[in-house]
Amino acid sequence: MVADRARQEREQREKWYQAVREQAARLRRRATSNFGIPDEESFRLAVVPASLSRITRLPAQRRREFRNYLKELIDKAFVRPIPPVVDPGQTAPLSDEDARLRAASGQACACCRGSCCQGGGFTHAYLEIATIQRYRTAHPNQRPRGVLAAYMNCVGDETAEGSCVYHRTDGCSLPKDMRADICNNFYCGGLQNFRQKAAVDAPTRGFFVAATEDTIHRAALVHEDQSLIVPVPPTDVD
Repeated sequence: MVADRARQEREQREKWYQAVREQAARLRRRATSNFGIPDEESFRLAVVPASLSRITRLPAQRRREFRNYLKELIDKAFVRPIPPVVDPGQTAPLSDEDARLRAASGQACACCRGSCCQGGGFTHAYLEIATIQRYRTAHPNQRPRGVLAAYMNCVGDETAEGSCVYHRTDGCSLPKDMRADICNNFYCGGLQNFRQKAAVDAPTRGFFVAATEDTIHRAALVHEDQSLIVPVPPTDVD
């Protein structure tokens, strides 16, 4: 029974995915025609999740719980020595291809609006001792109270409901160098597939649709770090 149920769910997901791909292809055709773009195929289709979390006031209890967790984490980090500074010469610079992929991926994430951030709601922003240690390396003179204040100052009065405390309308309120590694390095399945099939020595272009199951909520034509928001007609969200 369990195996049969799993098979049915897998088939349903595949059916939804194909329906979204078909809707996305029609939407891309209309969008490229409206914008006068001759080669629609140069904008590869990619389906990413869609966050539908509404922005709400951060409850005082959640703020206290997060602060308590963070304080305990910082106290544990300060028992350990500060990690040495990594020689910049040991870090390979981004290639042009990687830079283009990173820029396009950022635009795709903006279209999604933070579906992966929802996990940060129950993992306290994915922060761990290694994150605090990395911050200490960059700010060796800060004491525990200063580190705590730096992270808490980035927590606003509003947040995405049921998501990470740093998840806001305009994205993550925490600077990249203060985030957990997973927040800077994670790519959803749709983005991983897009990045793996990216053409070398060519502009990085994509037509990203943010969807839940068989429903497209947002779409964007992306050329590296530039994005055109594409309106989704009601016929493509039914």
